[in-house]
Amino acid sequence: EFLIIEDILCCVAKGRYTKILTTKGKEFLLARVLKEIEGNLPVENFYRTHKSFLINLNHIVHYQNNHETPITLLNDVKIQLSKRRKHEFQKMIKERVQTL
Repeated sequence: EFLIIEDILCCVAKGRYTKILTTKGKEFLLARVLKEIEGNLPVENFYRTHKSFLINLNHIVHYQNNHETPITLLNDVKIQLSKRRKHEFQKMIKERVQTL
């Protein structure tokens, strides 16, 4: 089955596997680590929010500062943001919003 990059909602690390969630509600389990998947996706659209999460920036619905799962994607998927990536993420989101 082919997967269209724009349909990828997020990728979640599961040990030596990666689960890919799509905007259509489908899930795929690949026998590849998240770092390998990350290297094959365009950096301008995907961001590593946590050691276990890689999200498609085009599908962010809501961001709530100071919350356990501050990022909400389409289909109400909640994503963690690591403390050390928080400042960089906030800056990047602000820049993306200003360019729209």
